[in-house]
Formats: sequence, structure tokens, C-alpha cells
Amino acid sequence: GIYNRGAGGDNPNVVASILRGIDPRETLDITPYATAISEFLLEQMFYIKIPRKFKMGIDNGFDSTPHATFKDLGFNLTKHNTFDVYACGGIGPNPRIGIPVAHDVQPEDVLYHVKAMLMVFANHGNFKNRGKARTRYMPAEMGGAEAFIKTYEETLAMVKEVEQLTINPADYAYEITKTGKRDNSVENDRIHRQKQEGLYYVEYHPAGGDANVEHLLSALDYAVTLDQVEARI
Repeated sequence: GIYNRGAGGDNPNVVASILRGIDPRETLDITPYATAISEFLLEQMFYIKIPRKFKMGIDNGFDSTPHATFKDLGFNLTKHNTFDVYACGGIGPNPRIGIPVAHDVQPEDVLYHVKAMLMVFANHGNFKNRGKARTRYMPAEMGGAEAFIKTYEETLAMVKEVEQLTINPADYAYEITKTGKRDNSVENDRIHRQKQEGLYYVEYHPAGGDANVEHLLSALDYAVTLDQVEARI
């Protein structure tokens, strides 16, 4: 389902690879970590005041649509099933590619980086000028990328010392138990094989992103008649 509690606010939901958990190419299902981050962000919005939006992305190493390398904080899965971490990226006015702040981070440790970045943004972000109240402006205001990284690393070390944020992926695991019969004849530009035996996913890309309501509702009406089917947006 969709959690709209953080939609449009300064603490939005985390963006994750849409094919997580079903992509035949992936070597690690990032779903537990994306879910843990999303729930953690919703909890922190009551305790940490940040200047403006804080956008996050986490990818599975193959699907780049979460744009993890140019988010306020992003996790890019490596071939070692660890994460490279990027911070202070963003699009819009004065776009910036994220600054690499950590390499080969164990997936269970991602919340330490989320908390550290939130604290750096809360302590050093611009609360006075809304036009520059995004993390991509923060390094320059702190004296450059090196100064930012130093502060980030010091904050990260402090968070690790005083908090217990290690993720147990089993607490957030989502297992797909359904299987099916493989049928190569159904595969085309919109229907692709999942990593689960005999299962397929269907892509729906309306022109210009403008979905025909009748078509969409008809597809959803059909989907709910099937066993263990979900829609991802």
C-alpha cells in the first residue's frame, strides 16, 4: 500500500527500486531496508526539525530510477551487497550530484546514516532562506565538501556510540511464496519474468504519465481477482 502520511511534506517517504524483491538481476532484496528507512523517517519527523524537504532513495544496484546518487541522502547497492552512500544531491535549481560520504556500508547499518544526515541537516541547514533550505546548498555554506564530510563523519560516529539502530531484516521481510508455470510466450515489451519461478510482472506506462482512469480502474478490478497480486507505483 501507499503511506501518504509523509507525502508532500519535508519528511517524505523513501524512493526505492520498484522491482525490488522480484528483479531476476538483483543479488539482495532491499525491501526490508527500504521499509525500515521509511518507518524510521516517519518516526523522526516528530523529533527533528529540518529546514525543508529531505528526499531519500535506495536502489538495488540495477534499477537507477530511485536516483540514489542525487538525493539528499541515497544508498546505491554495490556488487558486494553493501551500500555506497551519497549526500547533498538534488535536482531543480542548482542541481547537484551527491557527495560520496561512505562506501561498502552493511545494509543493517543504513539507519545510522539516515539519523546522522538528519542531524547534520537540522544543525547546519538554512532555516532563514527557503530558496536555499535544501541539503545541496549546505556544503558550500559549511566551507566546502571536505568540511561537510568531516562534520558528517563526526556526527555518524556519535550516533553509532549512543544509539542502537541496527536493522534486523527479518523484522521487515516480505516473502513471496506464490509460484507459477513458466510460459515464455507471454513475455513481451510490457510483460517480464520475475525471479520467482513462473511469475511475471506487467508494466503500465501511460503516455505522459496521464493514466486513463477507466483503464486503470479496470486493471485494478481484474488484479484483485488474482492470487497474491500487488500494484506498485
